[in-house]
Amino acid sequence: MSGLELGPAFQAISMASTVVGAIGQGRAQSRAAKMQARFLEEQAQREAEIGELNAERIADENKRLLGVQRALMAQGRDLSSGSALLLQEDLAEEGKFQELLAKDTGEVKSRGLRQEALLERMRGKSSGVSSIFRAGSTLLDAA
Repeated sequence: MSGLELGPAFQAISMASTVVGAIGQGRAQSRAAKMQARFLEEQAQREAEIGELNAERIADENKRLLGVQRALMAQGRDLSSGSALLLQEDLAEEGKFQELLAKDTGEVKSRGLRQEALLERMRGKSSGVSSIFRAGSTLLDAA
């Protein structure tokens, strides 16, 4: 066989290698994006749980503080009027606000991570499709 006869065979092997490489690269990128999306989903779940736990911790602390305040006011003060009652109402409102804020913070972080996970999934799908186009382009260029 002469060098002229082997040229087309080498070109076909090179083209096949390029096509397989493009598809393999797309699949690898797709798998990596799926793994990243799963990681982000797990992290989102943890952030939501952390927000819930922080809200529960704040609620417990507020109950404890209100109990202490009621006990101190019960030692001879009129609980039905005056600044002591207003202070207790303010403390309860502030405590509820902090509780809701902690929960909301966890939900916002969780929502953001879930959106990132969605984007990763979309990138993964896009990588798979684009690798097929790259492989097709290589085949058309060779024709």
